[in-house]
Amino acid sequence: MKFPDLDMPPNPPDFRSCKAILAHVPHTLDFYHPRAYDPSAGFFHFLKDDGTIYDARTRHLVSSTRDLTDLSRFSWTKLIEIISLVQENPVRS
Repeated sequence: MKFPDLDMPPNPPDFRSCKAILAHVPHTLDFYHPRAYDPSAGFFHFLKDDGTIYDARTRHLVSSTRDLTDLSRFSWTKLIEIISLVQENPVRS
């Protein structure tokens, strides 16, 4: 069985690398935020490539866990960056 060619970038990220994953998280969050946020509770999980929600009712446990993990990791990374910047450039009163 031959699989169709996929449109892959010429140099895809090495997702075995923590650095590559951390660099990819903001890209992923940019796609999902704010369109995947369900104001009534949680997140929408079934989005087309263009971001259109095609199933607003079903939830997926693995996706929920990944969403929370990505968001918390990204937030933690940003917090560390901010702390580092403040330590390097303290505000003087």
